[in-house]
Amino acid sequence: MIEDVYDRLNKDLRSGVLLGVPKHVRLREAISTIIRDGLLKPGDQIPPEQTLTQAVGLSLGTVRKALSDLAVGGVLIREQGRGTFVSQPRSPIEEVWQFRFVERPGGKLLSIAVELISRRKIKVRKPGAWLPLLNDDDLCEFKRRIIVNDDFTCTSRFYVSYRRFPELMNIPIAELHLSFKALMSERFSVYTHSLDQFTEATVFDDEICHIVDAPLRTSGVAQHSLGRTVAGDIISYQYLAIPPGPYLLEAPTAQLMSAVRIPN
Repeated sequence: MIEDVYDRLNKDLRSGVLLGVPKHVRLREAISTIIRDGLLKPGDQIPPEQTLTQAVGLSLGTVRKALSDLAVGGVLIREQGRGTFVSQPRSPIEEVWQFRFVERPGGKLLSIAVELISRRKIKVRKPGAWLPLLNDDDLCEFKRRIIVNDDFTCTSRFYVSYRRFPELMNIPIAELHLSFKALMSERFSVYTHSLDQFTEATVFDDEICHIVDAPLRTSGVAQHSLGRTVAGDIISYQYLAIPPGPYLLEAPTAQLMSAVRIPN
């Protein structure tokens, strides 16, 4: 019952353990605790910000800051026009074309798990090198945290045409932790036949640094991937941000496998 959630939040917010820390941190930790304790379960919707503000007696700005921190941390998922939900547990990806990390040349592929950070419909407002290739002003955007070998974090932004795949905005959150290549083929019978991949050294924006828990202005590797059908049509674009780390990224091309070392 939502009343039990409110009672527990108010109790924890006023406990001696959390007194003396900023209010948004107290609320963030209180929400995290009730999720860990099972009062809120994966897929449950968090009450609207205004309702939560009234229930716990905090300002709207404080509530928004706490929820934003939890969303960046992967605890909550904020969906534009739908609300805020408790995230599903991270899920392993079994078949990978892009997240192919190894410890050494010829080594076995390391385990990969993903967490959905956000899903939203966006409008392409600025010209650029990548998003216009999808031939739609409205796109579905999915931000995810990629966990390699349980000890190294990357992040990706995945885009497809909203006009072609509007159903993606309503698919259960749990299914969005799977390989998007597999999801597109299973749900829409649209098969990714090949990838065009482009790699650059870059300085990451503040959001990416926060997600991968790196200092601001961290430099790393950005991998741009275009998914193509057997006919050569571009159906997806993914931006994968890889901070400095200990592993090799095995990058398949049409003719060879090459490895790009991530700088320490």
